Amino acid sequence: MRQALVFLAAGMSCLALAATATAQDTQATYRLSWDVCDGPGQVVEKVWAGPGVYTLVLSGRDFTPGDDLDNNVGHDFSIDFRPIGGPLPDAWRFDDIGCQTGGRLAPSTAAFSKTCPAMEGKNAIPIAIFGAATPPTYAQLRLTSTYDKFTPVPATRYTFWVIGFNHTYSVLDPTTPGLTCGEVDRQLCIGLNFAILATWRGVAAYLMTTVGDDEFVTWNGPTSSCAMPTLPATWGSVKSLYR
Repeated sequence: MRQALVFLAAGMSCLALAATATAQDTQATYRLSWDVCDGPGQVVEKVWAGPGVYTLVLSGRDFTPGDDLDNNVGHDFSIDFRPIGGPLPDAWRFDDIGCQTGGRLAPSTAAFSKTCPAMEGKNAIPIAIFGAATPPTYAQLRLTSTYDKFTPVPATRYTFWVIGFNHTYSVLDPTTPGLTCGEVDRQLCIGLNFAILATWRGVAAYLMTTVGDDEFVTWNGPTSSCAMPTLPATWGSVKSLYR
């Protein structure tokens, strides 16, 4: 964990430098969806259907040719997990000291499929850390990757991250310490706090939601109940979550 945090600080420092420069206008977009990447569309709602691994896919497309995005060198995302009607349930405590522990969270920057290749250049250093607030009223998953210059194809949808949440030990009942993680039937609203591409010129490119997509995905409920506040898009605003 100590080594991972060193890499995290280095990677985020590079991306923070990009974020301090003048933001670049871009048509590039992101999509957060359950189970699909370059499919027929976004899958917004996911309902608990028993023990197993549930998969979120973070992807992007619409990369304008000829601008700095042709040579991007990293990406940085923060995903908020906000429960409805109470604290963060143990079933969603994927932080290292939570019920699920970090071992049941499986984030990857590998391609989701042949039609949704990986959005990264050579020598990539991907890092992911899940942190719960204190008290655990919400959580954030910070996802960052740095790599050599990469030129995307404008019309292609690319995989940024595939995130597997292992709910093998999740249950509807209250938590049994050491055995199960409870209240998996609670509703969560899940959405991006920020989405940034770092370009080789040191200019941040901020991604918006793909046109026609919903801003949120949900766990056990409709998006109509989601009203997630936007937090400052700085490392300082979230670093306390990962101590």
